[in-house]
Amino acid sequence: INAEYGVKMVTLILVIVTALLAVETAPSIKSNKTPQEMKAFWTADRILNSKPQIPHFKDTSLDSFEKREQLEYEESEIGYEYIPEELPDLDPEVLIPEELIKLKLSNFSNFIGKRYQHTRDGAFTSSRVIPSGSNHAAPYLRVCKVLFVNSKGADSICSGAIINSRVIATAGHCVHSGNGDESGWYQNFVVIPDYRSGIAPYSSWVATNVLTTYSWYYGGGFAGNDADFGLIVVADINGIRIGKRLGYFGYKTNNLVNNHVTMLGYPANLDAGEKMHQVNSAYKRLKSPNCVEYPSDMGGGSSGGPWVQDFGEPALGQSIIGYPNIIVGITSYGPVSTSLRYQGSSILNANFTNLLQLACADAIGNCN
Repeated sequence: INAEYGVKMVTLILVIVTALLAVETAPSIKSNKTPQEMKAFWTADRILNSKPQIPHFKDTSLDSFEKREQLEYEESEIGYEYIPEELPDLDPEVLIPEELIKLKLSNFSNFIGKRYQHTRDGAFTSSRVIPSGSNHAAPYLRVCKVLFVNSKGADSICSGAIINSRVIATAGHCVHSGNGDESGWYQNFVVIPDYRSGIAPYSSWVATNVLTTYSWYYGGGFAGNDADFGLIVVADINGIRIGKRLGYFGYKTNNLVNNHVTMLGYPANLDAGEKMHQVNSAYKRLKSPNCVEYPSDMGGGSSGGPWVQDFGEPALGQSIIGYPNIIVGITSYGPVSTSLRYQGSSILNANFTNLLQLACADAIGNCN
């Protein structure tokens, strides 16, 4: 009997170990900062002087990466948009006094460009979200400004988007330096949905967990990474989950080639990053190892912002294959030269969905 019991126990242990080894993992770091601590930390001065976080370039030329000759076909995975039954009431926080915003914009050097451009990188249209106040409507209000302190101690900004009940999608380079070490994690994350000109209309949300892919974590911090994805899990406010209050985007993997998207974010080169910006653009080129580039004039600060397929609300009589407001890309990089107009995204793939599954499994209620 003892021998039989011992065999069963060994078998059970082997089954458990095998199961644990089969579980996907990803680099992550917990945060126990309170909303009070983060509000005290992120003063108006800090927010005003935060700088865009951008990846490094091994080569600053347009053809930094070899063009991949063909794309292996992969089935897409889909996550669907969530729309709350009622839009939330505004509960604004004034993060920066109006007079300081006016001063910042008065000193801002205007970007010289046109709302419509046709360049060597392709055609696109570009505009701040208008009219003022329309950013409070879905799906715009799911786009976020992300504040953090990078691994060098600099106050920094990126963009992001709500993709589940407590989960924000952004770029990997907006959460970790890519140096392959714990020292590369950024700190003091605050997510501000629908930020505009110093106002957080739906409060500021504090991170509890931050994740990125192994590909980015060990990638050296260079543009053109095959999985420049990051996720931020945020704490509830008064028992309310961010995605349940504001709704969230869906997503679709392997769907960036030969597509058309609405790109959203807070580029520092346009309106000094104080207003949400959008670019409507179409596929331009495929880049190795797993990147796609689209024409755009948004610069640093828009990193981590969503590229949305079928953005907005369908009209009666309009046909959409699948569902609207599906994220198919996340802003990863752009050119160093200001004469070039494009942005790149890693193609959403199993790296992205595995990361999302881990974020969802981290705590009950993170997803759905």
